[in-house]
Amino acid sequence: MSFFSGFFNINSSSSSNDDLGSRINALVQERVNSGLNNAPVQRNRPGNVRSDPSGLQNRPRTPPPPYTDWQPPATAGPSMMPPGLSQEYEPMPVMAENPGPMITGSIAETTAATTEVYSMILRNVNAYYKDANYEPIIPQSHSRNHFYHWKIPQGPLDFPPHLAYIPTKDQNPLISTREFASRAANYRPALSIPTEFMNLVIRTMAPKQSTSLAPIFDSRTVVETVASFGQVFGEQIMNRSARASIAAIEQHNRELLRKREGIYTVPNIGERQDWFTDEVFAQQHLTGPNPCTLEKASTEWVQRFTRAAERQARWDVCDVISVARYQPYIQDYSDIRSAMGVGPGAELRSGTSSSYRINIFNKEFSNKKRYGCASVCLFHLENDGRLHPLGIIIDWRGSMDDSVVIFNKRLTANAPRSGEATDWPWRYAKTCVQCSDWLRHEVLLHLVRTHFVEEAVIVASCRAFAANHPVFRLLEPHWFKTLSLNAAARSVLVPAVIIPLSGATGSQVTRFIRSSYDNFHWTENYIPIDLARRGFPPDRLNDKRYRNCAYARNMILMWEILRRFVSKYLYAAAPDLMTSDKAVESDPQIRKWCEEMQGVRSGAGITTFPVITTREQLIDAVVMCIHIASPQHTAVNYLQEYYQTFVINKPPALYTPLPKSLSELNRIDENALLRALPVNAPGDWLLASHLPHLLSITVAPEENLISYARSLQAKFHRAQGNKERKILEATDEFCLSLEQFQTVVDRISSDMSQGSVEYRVLNPEVMAVSILI
Repeated sequence: MSFFSGFFNINSSSSSNDDLGSRINALVQERVNSGLNNAPVQRNRPGNVRSDPSGLQNRPRTPPPPYTDWQPPATAGPSMMPPGLSQEYEPMPVMAENPGPMITGSIAETTAATTEVYSMILRNVNAYYKDANYEPIIPQSHSRNHFYHWKIPQGPLDFPPHLAYIPTKDQNPLISTREFASRAANYRPALSIPTEFMNLVIRTMAPKQSTSLAPIFDSRTVVETVASFGQVFGEQIMNRSARASIAAIEQHNRELLRKREGIYTVPNIGERQDWFTDEVFAQQHLTGPNPCTLEKASTEWVQRFTRAAERQARWDVCDVISVARYQPYIQDYSDIRSAMGVGPGAELRSGTSSSYRINIFNKEFSNKKRYGCASVCLFHLENDGRLHPLGIIIDWRGSMDDSVVIFNKRLTANAPRSGEATDWPWRYAKTCVQCSDWLRHEVLLHLVRTHFVEEAVIVASCRAFAANHPVFRLLEPHWFKTLSLNAAARSVLVPAVIIPLSGATGSQVTRFIRSSYDNFHWTENYIPIDLARRGFPPDRLNDKRYRNCAYARNMILMWEILRRFVSKYLYAAAPDLMTSDKAVESDPQIRKWCEEMQGVRSGAGITTFPVITTREQLIDAVVMCIHIASPQHTAVNYLQEYYQTFVINKPPALYTPLPKSLSELNRIDENALLRALPVNAPGDWLLASHLPHLLSITVAPEENLISYARSLQAKFHRAQGNKERKILEATDEFCLSLEQFQTVVDRISSDMSQGSVEYRVLNPEVMAVSILI
């Protein structure tokens, strides 16, 4: 029985809203009791330790698809939106006031409810985009520049340039959310949401909120709706009878994993006894959800840390920094404040939201103030490939004198580990780094520099290219679902999840989003350039020192595979275009593409996108588009569940003010660290633990990169003409390269230091062909 199927048999006119929650809970319980929620689920598991993390060893090879043009799998579903309603985006939805108490329940109910609500949002937005022909099931051959319009930001609090869902000339005046919901609830042919569910949502809506793409979900309604299904908070954190401690949280996490309850059906990093150690902490910055911003430390940063060590009389630290065999690397989050538009001395903390209370185990918890930080962490990369943290600025305040700096007692990866578990000041400092990285990863790397940048590519390409242009034909399969996902992210994910979890105000987070987009440099993020710039020389990645840099080692090879394919495909499919650089430069559609990508007030505003005048520039630009949509998004998205469902490994924010001095930091004990974690903010714990779970949905076999390659191979396998035979040669080589690359991924993972978390996320059989989630 489908989770929502029971709603279609309920007569809303005969039932009141008051008992709706109990009926919803009954449906959730029916799902749980049926075993659907607790059944083993085949999920993307690229972060598990030494136990076939991607689940590929026993998976049968996917046969080549039948001879046909590759098309994204169709997702059936009715349209979300009644005709004629405006889709204009409202960047900051108003929170519902006094939404009422949340309901407690079981872990299984929580997961069932959150999964279904999230899936329903995506289904409805995706259905609208299909019906509106932004993501059509049937390819469109007409010119699209009159159909795909830019939504240009008007101020620093607006989202980056993106698709305007309905052209301005076709929009109706905005209506209130309540009016929209009332009209939508009565529009049965185009709406898959049950009437009673709509009535439940209407109860918690802001009365004057303008319509957005997904207006039935305002920033509090998501959580409140889930709560109405039957919510649990504290039960996921630790056993209610246990004394509050890190060990109790660890033990409860392992018990849930053993029982395979709710989101705990696949391993997470908390099952490791050593999850908190320097080694595991450092490795996450090479092969975790964010392997993209660790870089060679500048001379200025090295000098700053050296002077700080001298002031603390840590001469041993100074000696290590000066030793040539230790290569200094840094994770530098010091620009967070400037990106948010606040001064270096400003405290980062969440804004004031409407109050709510949650009753757990007969104890009420109020919403908690959250604090953010802009940490800086100095590492050294040892000769044997192990990365080791040496010093941490817990929150950069513009200068070393105004910032709190702490140094590790263990100066090398081989140092004894005695006392590491109880070095609470150092563990607190590492938590600050992880907190800073949560924001950078979720917003800058994941949301902005994959989702939003790829949307810019899609809109610019649809406005510039005819459907039969070889560049368009090459790129289009890598856009499946992306536009609708991004619309849901702007309407739901940012206001309902990212902002409520962050240690900053809503306006600061939106400014950070804009800054992340505006400062994205297109060509500097080409993988060979990026790795060399960050201190991972592509020609030396097989040296022992870089053995644990699995992201870099995989990605440089993946880039070359894509580049060879794109080059051969374009030369085969567009011989006239690729006959000379002059032909590329004079192509009006390529020229239009560059204008659309670069236009500040008339396009994507990515001014670092190249003015394409050569064949090599064209090839690199196309490879970058595919790279962002497929391997890069896979790398930064599908490891989240393993590293982040165990919330204390990487919390989104802190819950007590940060220490203002080293002496205050040195007084941190286990209780102080616990108070800084979302242990007493169970609603935040829920969102932080379920978000990575929801974003790690398994890539279906027909939606992975190697299936796309095989579909191209199948299409041209009966090639007759010279042009088609050359395209077939390109696709044959592409398929063979991807198949061989699977073995390379396994070998690179096996080369890592003993005890490292395996890194198989870039295996082509689990690599999504596009941004699917």
